[in-house]
Amino acid sequence: MERRMDRQIGLASRGAQGAGGARRGYSLVEVLVVIFIISILSSLILVAMRNALGLGRASAEQQFLRSIGAGLEAFESRFGFYPPLVNDADPLVALSVGLARPRLLSEDPAAQTDARARAARHDEFLRWVEDGPQQTVPRRSARTLTFYLMGLLPREIDGAGSVGLGGSSEGVFSFTEPQRDGGFTRQGQPVTPLVDLRGRQERLRVAGTQQGAIDRNEDSVLLDRWGGPIYVYYWAPVPHMATPPASYHYPGAPANDTARAGEVRSYNMPAFLPDPVENVEVRGARFAVVSAGPDGQINELVRQAPENADNVVYIGGRP
Repeated sequence: MERRMDRQIGLASRGAQGAGGARRGYSLVEVLVVIFIISILSSLILVAMRNALGLGRASAEQQFLRSIGAGLEAFESRFGFYPPLVNDADPLVALSVGLARPRLLSEDPAAQTDARARAARHDEFLRWVEDGPQQTVPRRSARTLTFYLMGLLPREIDGAGSVGLGGSSEGVFSFTEPQRDGGFTRQGQPVTPLVDLRGRQERLRVAGTQQGAIDRNEDSVLLDRWGGPIYVYYWAPVPHMATPPASYHYPGAPANDTARAGEVRSYNMPAFLPDPVENVEVRGARFAVVSAGPDGQINELVRQAPENADNVVYIGGRP
């Protein structure tokens, strides 16, 4: 009887040990599963935080581009046209081959004689002439923003010599009557900078001599928060119509210069913008202020190109 009870106690003890061993093994699996789940959740949280941070930066950049757009609008309200596109090539090279650079017409007889022709070429440049060489010419400029909105011009045009950062007596630059073709009739009238950089001086890459006098062979541009240049894009105005016509003859254009509905390049708009045929806001706009975003790339030819996914764009203007 005692031997039977001892054997039962022994079996119960071994059973209890086995059950305890099974519980210990199951707990280890649970720990591994929990660790795996925590790692997955941590990764998802990090991705979400990174995306939120990226969206926050893009939103802040959008506000800065909006302020630049307001400066373009203020310039147009004051002078009757948007700042001319300035060629972003090296200034000395641009001047030697006759590309668009600011100059004083009153001091440049050659510029006076061809001002009308240059203005016509500028209009053609914005229109996109079918089968013409302008198809491959960029409709953008970084230096237009600093030249015309910040006054970072050559000394003979920028009489005040200020970089316009909002200092006590530095918040002006000087030019009078800029022309559509990039020329200036005379100088000397103080103009308040049209983009406020107070507290954001790092957004301006300035090159030149002291007091903000910019040399013709130097480079001064506005930068986005990722260190790349900010561009302004222009295109031809589109008629105020709910549905664009099959073709449209621009005033003053050659007889064979037409814009066909449904073709983005007909409006000379870069492909990263929404389709103007479908988007009324774009169809009625005149310019876009653009940052290439973190990757620093802009594809002007392919709609929905991967490199355009992080572009930051402000669209504005009126025909």
